Amino acid sequence: MPRAVFVRYAYEGTIPLDEVEADPYELPPEGSKYWQHDAPWIVSRVQADTDPPKIHMVLDRDRLTEFLDGLPAGARIDAGRRGDDGTWHAHIESADGLILGSGFADAAADPDVAVATARSEALKRIG
Repeated sequence: MPRAVFVRYAYEGTIPLDEVEADPYELPPEGSKYWQHDAPWIVSRVQADTDPPKIHMVLDRDRLTEFLDGLPAGARIDAGRRGDDGTWHAHIESADGLILGSGFADAAADPDVAVATARSEALKRIG
């Protein structure tokens, strides 16, 4: 997949937070879930006819709150998709940078599978 621009919004219908260029595995379908670094997104629109293509995404605060619930204060999620094979990866780290859990999912899976696996490992680890 050639380079694309991710246009990220805090809320639907507002001005973009930023635009980030990346090499996605594929153009995600509208309405699909996506993770980029420390935030979950919902793909709201895909402009495949622009050069480079633009992927518009809205922050999904509910999913972020759901996945952070029960984790130690300051914990953060880092998740995303590999550009070469499309696999999803996630890890959860403590405020001091210790990796508490990791998860992976294949290219066809919901990206939240990788995050849920990392969260489960983290919760087991912190007991």
